[in-house]
Amino acid sequence: YALIDRLELDWPNGFTVVTGETGAGKSIILGALSLILGKRADLKSVRNTDEKCIVEGTFKLNIAEYEPFFKDNDLDFDEISIIRREISPSGKSRSFINDTPVTLDILEELTQRLIDVHSQHQNLLLNNTSFQLQLLDSFADNGELKSRYANIFNQYRGIKKELENLIHLSENESGDSDYLQFLFNEMEETHLKAGEQEEIEEKLRLAESAGDVQSGLGKSVALLDNDGSSVLSALKHAESILSGLRKFDVVFGEWQERVESCRIELDDLRLTMEERLSELDADPEEITRLDSRLSQLLTLQKKHQVQTVEELLERKQELEQKILELSDTEEKITELRKEEEKISADMHAASAQLHESRIRVVPQLQSEIEALLGGLNMADAAFEIAVLSTEEYTTSGNDKVEFRFSANRGQGLSPLSKVASGGELSRVMLALKAILARTRNLPSIIFDEIDSGVSGETAGKIGGILRNMGSVMQVMAISHLPQIASLGQHHYKVEKESSNKQTFTRIRKLDEEEQIDELARLLSGDKVSDAARENARELRRQTG
Repeated sequence: YALIDRLELDWPNGFTVVTGETGAGKSIILGALSLILGKRADLKSVRNTDEKCIVEGTFKLNIAEYEPFFKDNDLDFDEISIIRREISPSGKSRSFINDTPVTLDILEELTQRLIDVHSQHQNLLLNNTSFQLQLLDSFADNGELKSRYANIFNQYRGIKKELENLIHLSENESGDSDYLQFLFNEMEETHLKAGEQEEIEEKLRLAESAGDVQSGLGKSVALLDNDGSSVLSALKHAESILSGLRKFDVVFGEWQERVESCRIELDDLRLTMEERLSELDADPEEITRLDSRLSQLLTLQKKHQVQTVEELLERKQELEQKILELSDTEEKITELRKEEEKISADMHAASAQLHESRIRVVPQLQSEIEALLGGLNMADAAFEIAVLSTEEYTTSGNDKVEFRFSANRGQGLSPLSKVASGGELSRVMLALKAILARTRNLPSIIFDEIDSGVSGETAGKIGGILRNMGSVMQVMAISHLPQIASLGQHHYKVEKESSNKQTFTRIRKLDEEEQIDELARLLSGDKVSDAARENARELRRQTG
């Protein structure tokens, strides 16, 4: 990863400081750590794109606190759990918890409860009122209240959107309702029947060829039953002859019966043909009626852009459904208004609970922050949290939170974003982090240059707070100030190392003498003198 080819860091309990020259790679280590915290992977940060990049972290977890999370996400729980990110040469990223593949969302949800990484960027975020609201909610432990409110708010927003769509539909289509009803009535009055068009077209085809058909059928009937020379007359004569021969041989009787059967069948066919012949007498009125009906069907088909009566019947059903939907719109609007009113009341109640929870913790949080600021050379500082209710409801309720600050006695309180310097922001953020880390039972926290904008005695007091935090949790501070570094219970140094025309980032734990040398470097620069070493030893003695 970046300048790291391989690195193992056993993060001890207590307060750990990390120092190193500018550009040595301190931020690179944080970048690698961010991968197992669920941040997006960037292939540009991978050192060797021909090999897989693996970042792995081992965490000791409390069963009571973390086992439910593992069960909820179908993960195997282990007190010693391993979180791993892998980035393939193609840039594809995979995440694992105890060797089980997980999504980044699940990974981030877990690690947010394990490690908090503070950067200078968060100092700037402190000027953002939304971030201030998040901090207040964290201190008030409003997670469940916020989740419940957010669910109700999302329901309300969904119902409101549906209601707006229905009202818009009702307004836009109210004029269409009459036209749709007209189209439906037109079809209803036409009395459409499936297969009717084909039947009409067949009758009209027959009417057009009636003369030819009548002539042919007439000749056929005459051949079958014309006096003297018809087929039926011949069969009757043959039947009579065979009947007279029956006395000579029974076979003649059988033949006579067969001829009789043929005659009966042909006579039946003759009757059918005569019936059809009588039907072919062209009725001009009937032909006119059929033409008119076909024209009516074709006109409807053209209007509705279909080609068959069956498609017209489908269109009729669609119109009927649309008319029913439009007739139900007002009823649905009424129902949704009632539902909106109920959900709105629930939302207001849930938001009020959030508001009460927030204002309840404000006095304690203000007092604790001012106390910590007093220990950071800001004894005259005043800090106030204003929780203001607004008419606008968002996913966080209808509160607007504003941190107000004054660095000097007698000076009026103003929004933190307008009056706090960089160093003052750092100290306010440290105070907040120190309080939140305790209230959230966060096991580990990393500060990346929390000392920005401060120096001297103030830096030492910041280091004192970090060391006190280290008594109940793992604290790591990346710093360039000797006053903070001297207070570390453990001291690591990040260095660059060149080998075979390649540069690598290394991190190693310093022993007592190496700590003195590093403190001397921070005090005096690259050229470490004996006087600087003595000053470093004195600083160590003072900080204990």
